Amino acid sequence: MQAFTFMTRKAQVLVDDRPVACVTIETATASGAVLVADDPFALPNAFTVEAKHRRKACRVMWRNPPKVGVLFEEA
Repeated sequence: MQAFTFMTRKAQVLVDDRPVACVTIETATASGAVLVADDPFALPNAFTVEAKHRRKACRVMWRNPPKVGVLFEEA
């Protein structure tokens, strides 16, 4: 079973290294996270999330406003 972390950390959604939205990371595991966004349907299907100077490539797995479930992609 994967360990998960409850958090409320602000993060940036980046596309082509440009910020396109602010989100909150609600929970995270080694393989993915649940993000809270003002408009989850405005987020692209693939993007990079940046928090505390760390970046992770993400792919959206589900959207249930205001939440978005993402899978971290391998680099």
